[in-house]
This record gives sequence, C-alpha cells and structure tokens, in this order.
Amino acid sequence: MANAEGRGEDLPPQDFWDRRLRMYFDLRGAGCRMLGWQYNAWLYRLRGRVFLRHVRRLDVAWPAARVADIGSGSGFYIDLWRRLGVRSVVGVDFAPTAVERLRARYPDVRVVLADISRPLAEDLGGPFHAISAMDVLFHVMDDAGYVQAIQTLSRLLVPGGYLLFTDCFVEGTAQHAPHCVWRPLETIVSWLEAASLRPVLRAPVFVLMNAPVASRRPWAHRLWESLCGLVRVGEPLGFLAGAVLYPLDVVLTSLLRESPSTELMICRKTTGT
Repeated sequence: MANAEGRGEDLPPQDFWDRRLRMYFDLRGAGCRMLGWQYNAWLYRLRGRVFLRHVRRLDVAWPAARVADIGSGSGFYIDLWRRLGVRSVVGVDFAPTAVERLRARYPDVRVVLADISRPLAEDLGGPFHAISAMDVLFHVMDDAGYVQAIQTLSRLLVPGGYLLFTDCFVEGTAQHAPHCVWRPLETIVSWLEAASLRPVLRAPVFVLMNAPVASRRPWAHRLWESLCGLVRVGEPLGFLAGAVLYPLDVVLTSLLRESPSTELMICRKTTGT
C-alpha cells in the first residue's frame, strides 16, 4: 500500500482500506488513488524492478522457500514472488474485500484475514524463509502496534530468514498524515534489533517519483505538489509524467544508497527466538 489519501480519512484503518479495495481492486486501490492508474502503473513498475533486483541477491533457494506477503492488497507482490519461482506463498491482509478477491484471483494460494499489528488469532502457516510487508508498516498508526507487528513477523521467520519492508525513514520526530505515520530511522532500527532482526540492506525504491517525505527542503515538497497537480489533470499526463521520471529513477535508485522517499529495508533474523 502506498500513501493513503482521499475521502474516508475519518474511517478506522480496516474500514478505510476495505472501502478503497472494494472501489479499486487494482494499483489505485493498493497505491495512491489520486494519482490515477497510469502513474501508479509506472510507480509499481519501479517497485517491482527494485524488489526483484535486491531479492535475487539474497542467499535463498526461492523455489523451495516458504514466503508470506503481508498487506497483499490486489496481489502485486504475490506475483513477484511467483516470478522468483516461489511455490509456497501465503497472502495476508486485514481488509475482508482484499482477502475475498485474492482468494478468487489466486485459488492455489492460501490467503488469510489477519492484522499483524495485533496478536494473531490464526496460524499463518510458518515458519517462513522470507516475509514481505511492502508499504504496510507506516500505515500502523500506533507505536505499540508497530512493535507488535515487528515482533510477530520475527517470530514467523526461520533463523536466518529475511524480513523485507518499505518505509520512509525520517529524521527527528515522527511525521503524521491521515492513515500514515513515518517514524525516525533510529527508532525503527531499535525496534527491529530488539526483535532479533538485523538490518542488512537499505536502498531507495523511489527518488523523484514519490513524495519526498523525509526531505527537509521546502522546494522538494513544492515540486512534488506541482507534479501531483499535473498528474491529477488526467490519465494521459499521468502516463507522460511516469514515462519521463521512470528512467531517471531507474538510474538514481541504482546509484544512491538513500533517498528522501520510500526505501526498502531488508533484515535478517539473528536468533531462533
């Protein structure tokens, strides 16, 4: 899931996302609806490229691995795990609409209704060699729920297993928006380490194409607001903006080690706890 926006900001998180995915069971529902389908398609194209590039480098025999995808939405990362040859994938979402439609779309995949920021009521079928939680954790609004999610995900991993998640790692104090909280990097790392999860990689997913949440430069935010206004004019402009920015971000995400926007964090479980 990407940035939450639009009407329904006062709804509880589960109701908000269930309504979003009931309206748009595609990249708009799981991504940034206000930016339209065409621009979201470019965003997800880059997400997939970055994800596959880094996951292919991990020391895991993927065809024999057990994987869980948290916050599966409309199934984008389920498809990526399958492209890697993973045969055992469990999808997890807390939106009933997502679970219902994922089960119909992927009849050979076990899909579970669960909220990983709360104690699990159902066994997800682990332990897993890898767990993805892409654009999920910054939608957990309370710190206790974030810590609960990290601890739960750690328990679900085999020793040496990998947790992959995306966030915007800010400096200083947490930043709040409707249905989003972006927390300081040092705080998140301390919670990960307390759950026996050691960060082994941090890499940009976007540099130019998504909101510069972690940037303290006012001009960066003004440029992003201008881009959003342009994209919202219509789908043709969304396609054009994506077509221009995508190749730039392909290069930048390959060269840079940090970004002011969404980043991928890969952690490895260090103990058998």
